[in-house]
Amino acid sequence: MKTILAAAVLLTSASAMAQTSEESASVSDAMAADHAELTEMYSAMFASEPLSPEQEARVPLATEVVALLFPPGTYAKMINETMAPMFDTMFGAAAPLSRLALAEVLGVDGARLSALDESELTQALEIVDPAHEQRAEITGAAMLDVTGELMNEVEPAYREGLAHAYAARFETADLEALKQFFATSVGGRYAEQSFLVYSDPKVMSAMTQVMPRVIELVPQMMERMAESMEALPEPRDVSDLSPQERERLAGLLGMSVADLEAAATEVSGDDESF
Repeated sequence: MKTILAAAVLLTSASAMAQTSEESASVSDAMAADHAELTEMYSAMFASEPLSPEQEARVPLATEVVALLFPPGTYAKMINETMAPMFDTMFGAAAPLSRLALAEVLGVDGARLSALDESELTQALEIVDPAHEQRAEITGAAMLDVTGELMNEVEPAYREGLAHAYAARFETADLEALKQFFATSVGGRYAEQSFLVYSDPKVMSAMTQVMPRVIELVPQMMERMAESMEALPEPRDVSDLSPQERERLAGLLGMSVADLEAAATEVSGDDESF
């Protein structure tokens, strides 16, 4: 793995070594809280209707079909074929990442490092961290290992979700026909490759060609949003609320009116008295 990967992880490594056990515990607690909140949010976003009795009866057959389309280890293949080269590309060839990371570590202006060629950058890395190549290899391997373990844990739930989706979207005759097709030579090969093909570098490369157009559309999207919201009133801050509204809002948030007003003042930076 390239030395540039090492530069990209210099900050991460230094930060990890500098953290105390109390800080690590605090970060873990915060991440657990964020995870719970995200889980609840996504569950609400993708809530699905329960299967009908007829659809439920098709789940076993749909499970057989899905097992052919998404056999165990599919995610591992996707990681090996896609993510490993992606990591090499992101960290092994993205010189700006190494320059930014090294600038942060040294506390110098990033512009000073932007003038360095790759040879000079490598020499600077070797001075700051003689073990940068080994550190980069360990970091890259750890990222792939953890990602692979995560995907192995996710696979059963994903496969179950696919089975339910197929049971809902296809009739019994459809599922039987798919199963028969996947039993053929070409059908079996299609089933084996059907998910992997979407992460093929050729597909991903083609998708990157769309990005310039996406970037062009962002200002248009923002403009349309602004135009559509012109007729809407501006959101109010605490200073705009009546005493009754402040009391009600504070009660909903489980805090006193004084604390609510103090928090609003701190956020706005306004010393104006409520």
